[in-house]
Amino acid sequence: MQLSHNGQMLLTVLEIFLCCGTIFGWPNLLKILKEEEFYMTKAGNISVAVTGVPEEPKVDEKSPQQIQDEAFTAIFTLATTLFAVAAFCAGILMDSVGSLKTRLVGLILFIAGAILVTIATPGETDNFLKYGWTSICCAGIFLLVTQFQVANFYEAARGRVLCVFNGAMDSSSCSALLFLTIYNALGYSMTWTIYASLSALIIYRTFFLLPADAIPYLWFSNYKSKSLTCFLTRQFYN
Repeated sequence: MQLSHNGQMLLTVLEIFLCCGTIFGWPNLLKILKEEEFYMTKAGNISVAVTGVPEEPKVDEKSPQQIQDEAFTAIFTLATTLFAVAAFCAGILMDSVGSLKTRLVGLILFIAGAILVTIATPGETDNFLKYGWTSICCAGIFLLVTQFQVANFYEAARGRVLCVFNGAMDSSSCSALLFLTIYNALGYSMTWTIYASLSALIIYRTFFLLPADAIPYLWFSNYKSKSLTCFLTRQFYN
Protein backbone atom coordinates (compact mmCIF):
# COMPACT_ATOMS: atom_id res chain seq x y z
CA MET A 1 0.00 0.00 0.00
CA GLN A 2 1.36 3.36 -1.08
CA LEU A 3 1.39 6.33 1.27
CA SER A 4 3.11 9.66 0.89
CA HIS A 5 6.36 10.15 2.73
CA ASN A 6 4.78 12.83 4.90
CA GLY A 7 1.95 10.44 5.73
CA GLN A 8 4.50 7.81 6.73
CA MET A 9 6.26 10.30 8.96
CA LEU A 10 3.03 11.41 10.67
CA LEU A 11 1.96 7.83 11.40
CA THR A 12 5.45 7.08 12.69
CA VAL A 13 5.30 10.04 15.08
CA LEU A 14 1.82 8.95 16.21
CA GLU A 15 2.94 5.38 16.89
CA ILE A 16 6.04 6.49 18.79
CA PHE A 17 4.04 8.97 20.86
CA LEU A 18 1.25 6.55 21.81
CA CYS A 19 2.96 3.16 21.96
CA CYS A 20 6.68 3.41 22.61
CA GLY A 21 7.24 5.43 25.78
CA THR A 22 4.03 5.60 27.82
CA ILE A 23 5.84 4.16 30.85
CA PHE A 24 7.86 7.37 31.20
CA GLY A 25 4.67 9.17 32.16
CA TRP A 26 4.65 7.03 35.30
CA PRO A 27 3.44 9.79 37.69
CA ASN A 28 0.20 10.05 35.72
CA LEU A 29 -0.15 6.28 35.46
CA LEU A 30 0.45 6.08 39.19
CA LYS A 31 -2.61 8.25 39.84
CA ILE A 32 -4.74 5.67 38.02
CA LEU A 33 -3.22 2.68 39.80
CA LYS A 34 -3.47 4.28 43.25
CA GLU A 35 -7.05 5.32 42.60
CA GLU A 36 -7.84 1.67 41.85
CA GLU A 37 -6.01 0.68 45.08
CA PHE A 38 -3.63 -1.85 43.57
CA TYR A 39 -1.26 -3.49 46.09
CA MET A 40 -3.21 -2.12 49.04
CA THR A 41 -4.72 -5.36 50.34
CA LYS A 42 -1.32 -6.99 50.69
CA ALA A 43 -0.37 -4.42 53.27
CA GLY A 44 -2.62 -5.94 55.89
CA ASN A 45 -4.74 -4.18 58.49
CA ILE A 46 -3.94 -2.67 61.87
CA SER A 47 -4.56 -5.32 64.49
CA VAL A 48 -7.12 -4.67 67.21
CA ALA A 49 -6.57 -5.77 70.81
CA VAL A 50 -9.16 -7.55 72.94
CA THR A 51 -10.16 -4.22 74.45
CA GLY A 52 -11.20 -2.99 71.02
CA VAL A 53 -8.47 -0.34 70.90
CA PRO A 54 -6.20 -0.50 67.84
CA GLU A 55 -2.65 -1.49 68.73
CA GLU A 56 0.16 0.89 68.00
CA PRO A 57 2.11 -0.21 64.91
CA LYS A 58 5.61 -1.47 65.49
CA VAL A 59 8.49 0.84 64.78
CA ASP A 60 9.73 -1.23 61.84
CA GLU A 61 6.26 -2.01 60.49
CA LYS A 62 5.54 -0.45 57.12
CA SER A 63 2.31 1.35 56.43
CA PRO A 64 0.03 0.22 53.60
CA GLN A 65 1.02 3.28 51.60
CA GLN A 66 4.73 2.48 51.97
CA ILE A 67 4.22 -1.08 50.76
CA GLN A 68 2.16 0.17 47.84
CA ASP A 69 4.79 2.77 46.89
CA GLU A 70 7.55 0.16 47.03
CA ALA A 71 5.58 -2.14 44.74
CA PHE A 72 5.01 0.60 42.18
CA THR A 73 8.65 1.71 42.36
CA ALA A 74 9.75 -1.87 41.71
CA ILE A 75 7.48 -2.08 38.66
CA PHE A 76 8.80 1.17 37.20
CA THR A 77 12.43 0.25 37.86
CA LEU A 78 12.08 -3.20 36.32
CA ALA A 79 10.17 -1.93 33.29
CA THR A 80 12.56 0.91 32.45
CA THR A 81 15.61 -1.31 32.99
CA LEU A 82 14.25 -3.90 30.59
CA PHE A 83 13.50 -1.08 28.13
CA ALA A 84 17.20 -0.23 28.04
CA VAL A 85 18.42 -3.84 27.99
CA ALA A 86 15.98 -4.90 25.28
CA ALA A 87 17.24 -2.12 23.00
CA PHE A 88 20.39 -4.11 22.21
CA CYS A 89 18.37 -7.25 21.49
CA ALA A 90 16.00 -5.28 19.28
CA GLY A 91 18.91 -3.86 17.30
CA ILE A 92 20.37 -7.32 16.72
CA LEU A 93 16.98 -8.61 15.59
CA MET A 94 16.46 -5.66 13.26
CA ASP A 95 19.84 -6.23 11.61
CA SER A 96 19.43 -9.98 11.27
CA VAL A 97 15.78 -10.53 10.30
CA GLY A 98 14.47 -7.09 9.30
CA SER A 99 11.52 -4.90 10.19
CA LEU A 100 8.66 -7.36 9.85
CA LYS A 101 9.80 -9.97 12.35
CA THR A 102 11.13 -7.34 14.75
CA ARG A 103 7.79 -5.54 14.73
CA LEU A 104 5.91 -8.83 15.15
CA VAL A 105 7.83 -9.41 18.39
CA GLY A 106 6.93 -5.90 19.51
CA LEU A 107 3.30 -6.39 18.49
CA ILE A 108 2.92 -9.63 20.45
CA LEU A 109 4.53 -8.08 23.54
CA PHE A 110 2.35 -4.97 23.25
CA ILE A 111 -0.92 -6.90 22.97
CA ALA A 112 0.03 -9.29 25.78
CA GLY A 113 1.06 -6.43 28.07
CA ALA A 114 -2.03 -4.34 27.33
CA ILE A 115 -4.31 -7.31 28.03
CA LEU A 116 -2.58 -8.03 31.35
CA VAL A 117 -2.91 -4.41 32.45
CA THR A 118 -6.56 -4.35 31.38
CA ILE A 119 -7.62 -7.48 33.27
CA ALA A 120 -5.55 -6.77 36.40
CA THR A 121 -7.78 -6.73 39.48
CA PRO A 122 -6.82 -5.00 42.76
CA GLY A 123 -6.23 -7.50 45.54
CA GLU A 124 -6.36 -10.52 43.23
CA THR A 125 -4.09 -10.13 40.23
CA ASP A 126 -1.98 -7.11 41.18
CA ASN A 127 1.16 -8.71 39.74
CA PHE A 128 -0.40 -8.60 36.29
CA LEU A 129 0.67 -4.95 36.35
CA LYS A 130 4.31 -5.94 36.74
CA TYR A 131 4.21 -8.42 33.87
CA GLY A 132 2.04 -6.14 31.77
CA TRP A 133 4.14 -3.00 32.00
CA THR A 134 7.45 -4.79 31.53
CA SER A 135 5.99 -6.40 28.42
CA ILE A 136 4.73 -3.05 27.12
CA CYS A 137 8.15 -1.49 27.74
CA CYS A 138 9.96 -4.20 25.81
CA ALA A 139 7.40 -3.85 23.02
CA GLY A 140 8.08 -0.12 22.89
CA ILE A 141 11.78 -0.47 22.18
CA PHE A 142 11.25 -3.25 19.61
CA LEU A 143 8.85 -0.97 17.76
CA LEU A 144 11.07 2.09 18.18
CA VAL A 145 14.13 0.60 16.47
CA THR A 146 12.05 -0.03 13.35
CA GLN A 147 10.86 3.57 13.15
CA PHE A 148 14.06 5.44 12.37
CA GLN A 149 14.40 3.90 8.90
CA VAL A 150 11.47 6.06 7.76
CA ALA A 151 13.91 9.00 7.77
CA ASN A 152 15.60 7.39 4.75
CA PHE A 153 12.72 8.71 2.64
CA TYR A 154 14.08 12.21 3.25
CA GLU A 155 17.55 12.24 1.73
CA ALA A 156 18.13 15.95 2.34
CA ALA A 157 16.40 16.14 5.71
CA ARG A 158 17.23 12.89 7.49
CA GLY A 159 18.68 14.69 10.51
CA ARG A 160 15.58 16.82 10.99
CA VAL A 161 13.23 13.86 10.63
CA LEU A 162 15.25 11.82 13.12
CA CYS A 163 15.05 14.75 15.55
CA VAL A 164 11.27 14.78 15.13
CA PHE A 165 11.14 11.06 15.94
CA ASN A 166 13.40 11.56 18.94
CA GLY A 167 11.18 14.39 20.12
CA ALA A 168 8.12 12.17 19.78
CA MET A 169 9.82 9.57 21.95
CA ASP A 170 10.86 12.10 24.58
CA SER A 171 7.36 13.57 24.73
CA SER A 172 5.57 10.20 24.68
CA SER A 173 5.33 10.43 28.45
CA CYS A 174 2.56 12.97 27.78
CA SER A 175 0.46 10.12 26.39
CA ALA A 176 0.04 8.93 29.98
CA LEU A 177 -1.70 12.24 30.72
CA LEU A 178 -4.04 11.50 27.84
CA PHE A 179 -4.90 8.11 29.31
CA LEU A 180 -5.40 9.68 32.74
CA THR A 181 -7.96 12.00 31.17
CA ILE A 182 -9.70 9.04 29.52
CA TYR A 183 -9.66 7.19 32.85
CA ASN A 184 -11.37 10.09 34.62
CA ALA A 185 -14.10 10.00 31.99
CA LEU A 186 -14.53 6.30 31.20
CA GLY A 187 -12.96 4.24 33.98
CA TYR A 188 -10.11 1.74 34.26
CA SER A 189 -11.14 -1.11 31.95
CA MET A 190 -12.24 1.13 29.09
CA THR A 191 -9.02 3.16 29.30
CA TRP A 192 -6.77 0.17 28.79
CA THR A 193 -9.10 -1.38 26.23
CA ILE A 194 -8.60 1.76 24.18
CA TYR A 195 -4.86 1.48 24.78
CA ALA A 196 -4.87 -2.14 23.58
CA SER A 197 -6.75 -1.08 20.45
CA LEU A 198 -3.68 0.92 19.41
CA SER A 199 -2.30 -2.42 18.25
CA ALA A 200 -4.43 -1.84 15.13
CA LEU A 201 -2.08 1.01 14.17
CA ILE A 202 0.93 -1.24 14.73
CA ILE A 203 -0.61 -4.02 12.62
CA TYR A 204 -1.48 -1.60 9.82
CA ARG A 205 2.02 -0.18 9.60
CA THR A 206 3.69 -3.57 10.00
CA PHE A 207 1.86 -5.36 7.19
CA PHE A 208 0.87 -2.57 4.81
CA LEU A 209 3.35 0.30 5.06
CA LEU A 210 6.80 -0.86 6.19
CA PRO A 211 8.95 -3.33 4.24
CA ALA A 212 9.76 -6.82 5.47
CA ASP A 213 13.48 -6.03 5.56
CA ALA A 214 14.38 -2.33 5.77
CA ILE A 215 14.04 0.93 3.88
CA PRO A 216 17.33 1.35 1.98
CA TYR A 217 19.45 4.46 2.06
CA LEU A 218 21.82 5.32 -0.78
CA TRP A 219 25.35 6.41 0.04
CA PHE A 220 28.45 7.17 -2.00
CA SER A 221 30.43 4.07 -2.93
CA ASN A 222 33.67 6.04 -2.59
CA TYR A 223 32.77 7.42 0.83
CA LYS A 224 35.73 7.70 3.20
CA SER A 225 35.40 7.56 6.98
CA LYS A 226 35.65 10.95 8.66
CA SER A 227 38.81 10.28 10.59
CA LEU A 228 40.82 13.08 12.18
CA THR A 229 43.13 13.23 9.17
CA CYS A 230 40.20 13.53 6.77
CA PHE A 231 38.65 16.24 8.91
CA LEU A 232 41.82 18.32 9.01
CA THR A 233 42.34 18.06 5.28
CA ARG A 234 38.58 18.21 4.48
CA GLN A 235 39.03 15.23 2.15
CA PHE A 236 35.85 13.32 2.83
CA TYR A 237 35.68 11.76 -0.62
CA ASN A 238 38.33 10.46 -2.99
